[in-house]
Amino acid sequence: MARTRTIAVLRQLDAPRINQVFSFLREAKLVTAQQGESVISFSGANMRGLDLKECCAYEIDFSFADLSEANFSGADLNLVNLRGANMSGIDLNGANLSQADLSGANLVGANLCQANLSGTDLSGTDLSGADLNGANLKLADLSFSNLSRAGLIEANFSFANLNQADLSEARFSRADLSRGHHLIEANLSEADLSGANLSGVSLSGADLSGADLSGADLSGANLSDVSLSGADLSGANLSEADLCRVDLSRADLSRANLRESDLIEANLSGADLSKGDLCRVDLSGADLSKANLSETNLHEANLSRVNFSEADLSFADLSGADLSEANLSEASLSEVSLSEVNLTDAKVSQAVNISSEDQLGKAKAQSLVE
Repeated sequence: MARTRTIAVLRQLDAPRINQVFSFLREAKLVTAQQGESVISFSGANMRGLDLKECCAYEIDFSFADLSEANFSGADLNLVNLRGANMSGIDLNGANLSQADLSGANLVGANLCQANLSGTDLSGTDLSGADLNGANLKLADLSFSNLSRAGLIEANFSFANLNQADLSEARFSRADLSRGHHLIEANLSEADLSGANLSGVSLSGADLSGADLSGADLSGANLSDVSLSGADLSGANLSEADLCRVDLSRADLSRANLRESDLIEANLSGADLSKGDLCRVDLSGADLSKANLSETNLHEANLSRVNFSEADLSFADLSGADLSEANLSEASLSEVSLSEVNLTDAKVSQAVNISSEDQLGKAKAQSLVE
């Protein structure tokens, strides 16, 4: 009865008076954020459509409450308990939810634009279609959450945990995910991460197939065993990244910076690497069949055992590269720089557009050339 009357009162008051009610309840120790310990509990309450704009409702238990379509824009919800709450369509624009518990909550289509969610528990939360543009998610736990189709433009995800989260078709352009060490096995297929800061992140085992990572910063990132099939990485910075066994088949890596990255046994079949910087990259054992490597910088790269069959290497710089045991059959080597190249045991038969032996410079495969 006390809860029912309190909620009825809240519906009739403006923001300053609502704040007085919550302040009284806290000072009288009638409410707490701990579930089951409040004298007047809002846990499981029907507060649908309630207008609590700019209210101070911090350290209160709203677990499993119905807050759908409610207005909490600009509200202070620090340390609040919203576990399992129904918050679909709620307005939390600019709200402070730092260190709040929203685990398992329903936030489908919620407005969390510019919200402070630093240190917030959002594990297992449904945020599909939510607006998180410009939100602060630093140190937030988003493991196993559903962020499909969510707006995450310019959001800050530094040190956030996105382990096994569903981010398919989410819009991340210009978002900051740097130092977010827990993106392992996340589903980011078709996500828009153009211009995003992903430097140093761990995306091991994640699904980024078809994602837009054009212009993104992935320097020093761990992308081992990641699926980037068909992804757009044009102009991206992947320098010193771990790309072991990554699937980049049919990916667009034109003008990308892959300098000193690790691409051991990577699948780059049919990929576009034209005009890219792959200086001193390790591609040993990789599959580059039918790839476009025209005008690519492969200076001093480790290309041993690489499959270049039917690849386009025209005008590429292969000077100082190790092509031992590489397969160059039916590859285009027109105007390629091959000075100081190691071609020991390489398969160069049927390679096209090699104009003369002089073009091979000081290559170490004289017997094969003959």
